Amino acid sequence: MNLIVKLRRGEGPFWGRLKRLAKAVLRFHLPVFWLTRPVFSLCYFAHVAGREGLLGCLKLFWYEPLFRSRCASVGEAFQMEDLPYLHGSGRIVVGDHVTFGGKPTFIFGNRGTQTPELTIGDHSFLGHGSTFSCSASITVGKHCLIAGGVRISDYDGHPIDAARRRAGEPTPPECIRPVTLGDDVWVGEGP
Repeated sequence: MNLIVKLRRGEGPFWGRLKRLAKAVLRFHLPVFWLTRPVFSLCYFAHVAGREGLLGCLKLFWYEPLFRSRCASVGEAFQMEDLPYLHGSGRIVVGDHVTFGGKPTFIFGNRGTQTPELTIGDHSFLGHGSTFSCSASITVGKHCLIAGGVRISDYDGHPIDAARRRAGEPTPPECIRPVTLGDDVWVGEGP
C-alpha cells in the first residue's frame, strides 16, 4: 500500500501514535479518592447552589415579570420554572396557585377571533413542553394536570379539504372550535 493511501486512511506510525494519544486523553479523568472526594463534593454543591441561585434570580427578576406583562391577569401564588414561549397575541388569564413546570408554549392565531383567549384555572399544572395553540379559546379547568409534551389546539392549522390546502388557504372559521377541559382533568402524553 503506498504512503498517500495510508495517510488518507489515517494509517502509519505517526497517525497510530496520534490516535492512541487521543484515546488516552479521552479516557483520562481526575482521580476521586479519600483526599480529593471532599474537595470535589464541595465544588459540586457550590456549582449547584450557584446555578440554582442564578436561575432563581432570573425567574424572579426577569422571567416572571416578562410573562406577567403579557397576561390579562395572574392569580396569587403563581409559580413558573422557565419563561414560556409565546407566539402571536392573545388574552391569557392565569388562576391562583397555578404552576408551570419547565417551559410551556402558547401559540395564538388570530383567524378565529381578534383576541383568542387562554384561561388556566386555579391549582392547575402545565408540564414542560406542553403546547396550547389557540385561535378562539382554550379553557383549562381547576385542579388540572397537563403532562409534558401534551398539545391542545382549537384548530387544525390548515383546511381539511385538499384543494383548499394546496391553495394555501387558512383554517376556515367553521373548523375553529373552543376547547374546554373541565375541573380535575389529567391529560397525559403518549399511549
